[in-house]
Amino acid sequence: MNYNDKTYDSMTEEEIDRLIMSERNESITCLTREVSDVSETMIIINSLLSDQGEFIEVTLNTTNIIDNYVETSVANLRDAEQYHSKNIKLVRDILVLTGGIVLGGLGFIGGPIVGVVTLTTSLCASGGIIYTTHKLK
Repeated sequence: MNYNDKTYDSMTEEEIDRLIMSERNESITCLTREVSDVSETMIIINSLLSDQGEFIEVTLNTTNIIDNYVETSVANLRDAEQYHSKNIKLVRDILVLTGGIVLGGLGFIGGPIVGVVTLTTSLCASGGIIYTTHKLK
């Protein structure tokens, strides 16, 4: 029986109840589909947020690792600069001392006594130069 063709006045109470039940059933079915769609949408959003959160966490961890590498690199560069500066001073000191020994050794041309005196004088002068350069800087 098609309920749309009849008016409510000509319908029996039982037909009206069936019509109401049918409309409620349709409404509940529609509501169930909408709730299911909303639930599916929430699941997708939750998955996206979870993936995004993992990506942010990985990015943060990578940033922290890079920060540590940068700090270590800066410290290593400072150390390298200090070692370089010390090496330059050491090479300079060795050159001054070697120059003093060579100049003192030239004194042996004039004889052993002159050689010992010039060598001793050159070594003392070289030591004085090295000492003075370290005190001035």
